[in-house]
Amino acid sequence: MVIIRSLAILICVLLVGCASQPTNEQKAFATSEKIYMVSHNYKKLIDLYKNELKKDPNNTQLQTKLVQTYLNFNDINSARYYLNELIKKQSKPNPNIYYLDGLVYYQASDFISAKESLEKALEINKYQGESSHLTEDISGDIYNLKGIVEASQGDLKSAKADFIQAKHYMYDDVKIANNLAVIDMLNDDYQSAYDRLMLFYLDSDADDQLKANLAISMAKLNKYEELKQLFSKKYDEQKIFELYQYLQQLQSNSINDFKVSK
Repeated sequence: MVIIRSLAILICVLLVGCASQPTNEQKAFATSEKIYMVSHNYKKLIDLYKNELKKDPNNTQLQTKLVQTYLNFNDINSARYYLNELIKKQSKPNPNIYYLDGLVYYQASDFISAKESLEKALEINKYQGESSHLTEDISGDIYNLKGIVEASQGDLKSAKADFIQAKHYMYDDVKIANNLAVIDMLNDDYQSAYDRLMLFYLDSDADDQLKANLAISMAKLNKYEELKQLFSKKYDEQKIFELYQYLQQLQSNSINDFKVSK
């Protein structure tokens, strides 16, 4: 009897193991998705997701990926269309969807609607709490984008508070430092921006957005030699000097003058 029971358990374990193995079709999809994402081939990626959605029209994860890819492809109208369909179909309010809604409105420069959607995402996230059906807490993403939206509206104080809240939710340190530096520069505090950004640049964590903002702060602080070192592998000295002169004269009246990190 013990042997029979043991064999039954073993068979169940083997069956579960076999069931969890991805099919050849799933492997092919994952491979194609990775290739298109790495190569930024958004048109192919859109076609890939749409073909999969023909087989599984109610797959929320695929629908969300499709909307995000349309945004990356700068096709805001298509992103809005499929997102509206997603919002209508959701069986339970999903903060991910309203975060994406805020992102679509932000890219369409509708900052009032973007902020409303992001506040709704935060409200849903807070209400669901530990019982949330999400695999991860996206509060950091929401607060970071909300900060960008508020900075775009000229509300720098609220934007700074939201970036700090994003940090509380373990959002990416480099992106937060970059966005806080943008607030510093919008307040004409280039020294604080420089100090924030150099910390990550010296630690080799700088991305393109951070380097671009660091270059502005260097130029505004008359640090030509440091700017030259920053771009020595990319431009010749004449080009760097022209860039230095241009950045020194840059008028920082809008967040659009800088590179924010989403």
